[in-house]
Amino acid sequence: MGAVAGAAPGGVRAEAQPVGVYRPRQPRASPLYRLLDEHFRAFATVYDERFAPRWGPWRRVVAEVVEKFLACGILEHGFARVRCGGCRHEYLL
Repeated sequence: MGAVAGAAPGGVRAEAQPVGVYRPRQPRASPLYRLLDEHFRAFATVYDERFAPRWGPWRRVVAEVVEKFLACGILEHGFARVRCGGCRHEYLL
């Protein structure tokens, strides 16, 4: 059996699905975002005194990851424009 033009593996015809309307996510509305935004600085401030004896020293990577998480998805912190070279469709990431 030969390959069918426009067909996916197994001979099933692949068709483009309609794309819905883009709705930007609201990262600031998530419970995790709000928790970190409201309490992380206080947690980091008291970590050495309250938590280090039991859980070990503070690792810098923790604050770096939290800051990146809080910036992710917030357009004020930047974005990337992604464009298809074939059809020239583009979107912001």
